[in-house]
Amino acid sequence: MRASNPRPPALQSRRHGPEAGLQHISTLAERPDRRFDYWRALHPNIDMDVVERDTRKDFRAELLHYAAPDGSTFGMASGDDVVVRFAKPDREFVLFSLPLSGSAELTQGSDAARVVSPDNGFLALDSTRPLTTATKRYKHLYLTIPRAKVIGVLNDSADMLRDGLLSLPSSGVAELLKSHLLMTAKEGQRLNAHGVAAAVRCGVDLALETLAQELVRNGHSLRQGPTEALYAATCRYIQLHLGDSTLTTARVAHAVGCSRAHLNRAFAERDERVGETIRLARLQAACTLLASSANPSIEQIAHSCGFASASAFARAFRDFAGMPPSAYRELRAPEADSYR
Repeated sequence: MRASNPRPPALQSRRHGPEAGLQHISTLAERPDRRFDYWRALHPNIDMDVVERDTRKDFRAELLHYAAPDGSTFGMASGDDVVVRFAKPDREFVLFSLPLSGSAELTQGSDAARVVSPDNGFLALDSTRPLTTATKRYKHLYLTIPRAKVIGVLNDSADMLRDGLLSLPSSGVAELLKSHLLMTAKEGQRLNAHGVAAAVRCGVDLALETLAQELVRNGHSLRQGPTEALYAATCRYIQLHLGDSTLTTARVAHAVGCSRAHLNRAFAERDERVGETIRLARLQAACTLLASSANPSIEQIAHSCGFASASAFARAFRDFAGMPPSAYRELRAPEADSYR
């Protein structure tokens, strides 16, 4: 029987826009005989049942959750084993799922079951396709995006995910998305609502670009990937590779899976240039290190921020800040002291 309240009290206040960022939810806050119904009501987009009937009496599960105003959601879920059925009417979304532990057995019609785990299981799933999953000590990170938004951005056909499932690679933009989801889960509880919202928006952009590139590789014809997603993926890649002194526009374009010309156009739409973005990201990182209580040397900062030498760093920093790195460190010394 369905829970009488389809939207649990823990989520009611978030219906019209979150106020507290990432939310921690546990079934242990409920009476043992109500825990499974509570958990099922937290997931209105899918049909769910327990694997072992006895666990219904004292169902244990935890969830970190954020619901964005546009209908996207981010979360990390773990708990007792369940069977989940997709293709629920009026619940259309694309799910990106990154397993962290345990496994899930996926079954589509008469096809042989497929088992996913942390070793092989970064997936995109179309909720409109019939699919049954049976979990076993499963814990995963997820990001859902309304299917209408995905189609609208990518200009794709109804056969967006031809088989309902798309395995994502461990390279390129998909790897950036993976690292971003992991970092959002790790740091999310320290962020306020604005910080979590920004992190989830960035995740959505990375997910859309990941999906665009993978669909093209799987034979779909897309008019053009969204430049917002490409821009977000590029900025994320640059932040992760600031220490590489050989980082160039061409290398970044190859890493995010597009031509250099297309990447330059995506940045030109914002009156920006890729090379200048790399330079500013390095200098901003250097500013943070100069104000750090760890007090690294100028040579160490130059190296970690991707400058070929300390002298090259000093010249670039003087042009940027109007003073040498050493003078900036002295100026910011009170700020560094405040962290001690």
